Amino acid sequence: MTWFWRKKESQSIQELWEAIKTITREVERKDMDWADMRARCRRMLDRADKAAARAEQAQPVVPSEDPQANGEGTSGTTGRVLSAHQIEIQQKILRRRAGVP
Repeated sequence: MTWFWRKKESQSIQELWEAIKTITREVERKDMDWADMRARCRRMLDRADKAAARAEQAQPVVPSEDPQANGEGTSGTTGRVLSAHQIEIQQKILRRRAGVP
């Protein structure tokens, strides 16, 4: 009977060792996944930093003082600039909405 219990204990110990090996492999795989994800995030942050630096170095566009000189019309309260043709179309649309022929 002692031999049977030792064999049973030996099998249990073997199963535990297999479980430990499986868990160890899984942890190592997760560590590699984590290292890969960290490297990806670092690359993305580096790209974002470079893009921000390029945006800061870019020369700002200075709008002209006379919008009519550029073929543009007046700007409304929304900050949009419309050409004369666009203003005309917008006025027609607003008249139609108001019911004025």
